[in-house]
Parts: sequence; C-alpha cells; structure tokens
Amino acid sequence: MELWLTNLSFLALAEVGAAGGRVEQVRSRKLRQRFVLRLLLGSYLGCPGKDVRIQRGAHGKPELVPGSARPSLQFSLSHSGDWLAVAVTRDQALGVDIERQRELPRALALARRFLSGAEAERIESLPEPDRAQLFFRLWSRREALIKAMGSSLAESLSEIELDPDRLIPTRLPSGWPQPAHWQFADPALPVGLVGALVTFPQPCRLVTLELDCRPDLAA
Repeated sequence: MELWLTNLSFLALAEVGAAGGRVEQVRSRKLRQRFVLRLLLGSYLGCPGKDVRIQRGAHGKPELVPGSARPSLQFSLSHSGDWLAVAVTRDQALGVDIERQRELPRALALARRFLSGAEAERIESLPEPDRAQLFFRLWSRREALIKAMGSSLAESLSEIELDPDRLIPTRLPSGWPQPAHWQFADPALPVGLVGALVTFPQPCRLVTLELDCRPDLAA
C-alpha cells in the first residue's frame, strides 16, 4: 500500500487561478484534486490521467469505473485545506482521512454529540489543546472506516464506537466486518496534520510518499 501526500497550493494549472472569491477558490482546489488523483491513478494503470474513468458510489465515494481498469486496484482520498492524501492498494478495502490540527473550542460539545460516551468522557478529562488533538484522531479514524466501507456519515456515524485510549473500534454498524478484522495505521504526516488509514481484510506494508508540486525555483 502506498500513501501519497501533496500540498495543492504548490500546483500551478493554467485553467485555475488563485485569485477570486471563495467559490472560485473552492473550484480551483477541486480541479487540482482531480488532476492529481488522475495523474496518480494513471501511473498505476499505465495510461494517461485523462483516460482514467472515475465514478461516484452510492454514497459519493470516488471509485474506478468497473471494467475500465484493473479490478484489483483500490484507492481512497482525503483532503483538508490545501493538503491532499491518496492511498492506493490492491485487493483490499481501504479508507484514509486527514485533518488539519487546529484550535477547537467546542471539542467537548462535538464529542458529546457525535462520539460515544466513553470517548466524550476521555476528552473531558483532558486540558486544551489535548482535547482537540484527541477529537481529531478519533474523528479521522471514523472517517477512514466509513470511506473503506463506502458508507456515509449520516448512515453509520452513530453506530461507531472507539476505545479512546487504543483508538480501535469496539462497536461497528451491523453487517460490517468485526472490529478485530480491521487494521489501522498512523501515517507519517507533515506537522499540523493528523490522520488515519484503515484496511480490510489483511494488513499491508505502508509506504508514505510525497508528491512535490512546487515549481523549480532554479529554472
């Protein structure tokens, strides 16, 4: 399994400029995300990025169009701010999530609303900024699990519980593989990011790679 990380702010595309309002900036970021995703998947499939065919699953998860690529290739992506992470493997379900570490004054309120009672209690016992850090770690693992199953937050969030110390599932939605079958990894991420990667059914050796989109300043 390989995990690719890139900062999209370094990627210069002629069609999308950084100028403009928030709507234009969001559009620009999405175009950059699609460009990088197709570039990476094309390198695995041995074809130009423009020929990579991607569709959305029932809950919006991006996936390769069946029959248009090697059926064993699986991928998951996540973005936070200008950062994009793309995980790629074969013959396994996988999910990845990254979050920017930041101040979160409502960490306890959010934990009480979206996490389990044990998780909320653990967060309440911590001082700031440890509350926010633990919340993001627990949240990123939920996101990774949900992406691996191709589900949605609305459908599955309330049925997921994690051990707040070991950060592993203790309860999952009905019909999902049992908690012991999932394998988690904490990828090495740049300062200011936290994230999680999950696979099923077998653990894989994780290689973290950086896609450097910065212009060549020496040119």
